[in-house]
Amino acid sequence: MKYICLFLTAAVLGGCGKYNAVDTLSDAKSDSRDISLCGAGVDIDNRVGLIIRSEANKSGGELSASQRSKIQAAAVDAGILSANDNYETYVKCILELNKRRGATQTLSLLQRLQQPALKVWRQGYQGETSYIRRLVIENTGEELTELQVTKAPFLVVSERCPVGQAKKGDGKKCADLPIAYIPLANYYSSVTWVGAYKGELYSVDEAPHGMDDVVTRFAHDNAIPGTQALNNSLALLVRVRYKDKFQDMHERFFDVTFEQKEIDEDLGQALFANREKLLEADLVVDVREITVSRLAEVWSSLRHPDTELQSIWQRLERLRWEA
Repeated sequence: MKYICLFLTAAVLGGCGKYNAVDTLSDAKSDSRDISLCGAGVDIDNRVGLIIRSEANKSGGELSASQRSKIQAAAVDAGILSANDNYETYVKCILELNKRRGATQTLSLLQRLQQPALKVWRQGYQGETSYIRRLVIENTGEELTELQVTKAPFLVVSERCPVGQAKKGDGKKCADLPIAYIPLANYYSSVTWVGAYKGELYSVDEAPHGMDDVVTRFAHDNAIPGTQALNNSLALLVRVRYKDKFQDMHERFFDVTFEQKEIDEDLGQALFANREKLLEADLVVDVREITVSRLAEVWSSLRHPDTELQSIWQRLERLRWEA
């Protein structure tokens, strides 16, 4: 009883308003929201509910009749509870909420622990006539269902800094050179679905079909004076959607250009939204029908991306080189 009185005194002195003392307790805001559900309409201070919950947690989630009476008397003495016929109903409500909260926390922990563990990566192997790279998705964690994979390959083209400017160290002009992120269609061959939900789930070969030779000619033909060729490289992004064993849907994004890098959801969504916008505008190069003239046409349209798009890609570049 003495301990309860001291606890109540601290709660009363901890703040000026009716609910201020809640903020001094662990997880106070969520506790207050829970407890206010029981107090609605019965005019019982949330601080009484906090003490009921605290005392119940010490005794395995239950309170004896004696414990309930002691809490009630101490609360009345502290001036935060008046004689109230609803007190026993209120106590039962708090204890029931406590049980449900414990069950929810247990489920939440299970959901965090029992999740798929995805590996999304490029694997190289020697084919009959050449070295081939393929995109592979593996799951070494808990089972998943409804797997959806969206691949987003880009050809990144940029101008080189002219030799004269490079020697002068004019870094600003070199940093502002045009750059384009060109979506590629049909960069991959047919997909292999393994049909399992653990282990290797999915693989697909990259099939550039002679793209490298065309890109090399384009880069030389469209170079600005004083440079040998345009810079060009690939950016390979992947979006993976699936349901976990609890039937929650997940959407995750990966950059697999060099090694697996998971991308923040907002960044991944922005990159894929930009790609969809370009596809709708037909600003895309089909790898199976790639020509120097088509590359030059799309390069001309995309070589000056807006500031927002540049900042999105720059954010991806920073992510790539983080340790």
